[in-house]
Amino acid sequence: MIGTKIKEERLKRDWTQEELGDKIGVSKVCISGYEKGTKSPTLNTIYRLLKALELTPNELLGYEVETVIDKEVIHLSHSDVHILCSLKEYPELYQKISEDPKRILERMQKKI
Repeated sequence: MIGTKIKEERLKRDWTQEELGDKIGVSKVCISGYEKGTKSPTLNTIYRLLKALELTPNELLGYEVETVIDKEVIHLSHSDVHILCSLKEYPELYQKISEDPKRILERMQKKI
């Protein structure tokens, strides 16, 4: 998860692996390893990543985000948020699901 998030945030900023590495004091090879999951950043490097990417530890590590909907506190993972954002790219499908989410998802589940 952390590697995916690093890559996602780097690309949002239109930075190369080398540019991000320069910002946090590691090589392009290290950034590539973090993104692929073959190398783990040290605690010190994680701190520099958080500062460079302007993220909270929860965001970088993929922990849940607290959200309030109709005065009820719910927790969404970043994967949940990503799914919802992706779904909004299909307005007709988004509208259909939002009308009766449980029914539509049950129908989808049966087809899987």
